[in-house]
Amino acid sequence: MANVTFTANLMRHVDCPSVEAPGATVREVLDRVFEGNERLRGYVLDDQAALRKHMTILVDGQRIRDIERL
Repeated sequence: MANVTFTANLMRHVDCPSVEAPGATVREVLDRVFEGNERLRGYVLDDQAALRKHMTILVDGQRIRDIERL
């Protein structure tokens, strides 16, 4: 189970409280989070389902390197 939190900057634009979500990969976890908050998907991913350029994802405090496949 992953604990997913978002920055205050993103929270100014869309309601995105911290949430726990299951998944084996970052993509799976995000898909579960987006199931409950479809509007958030458009802020985090572009129309090709790729991470938007200005977004950063941290796992255990480390920036992920593979932003293509997540």
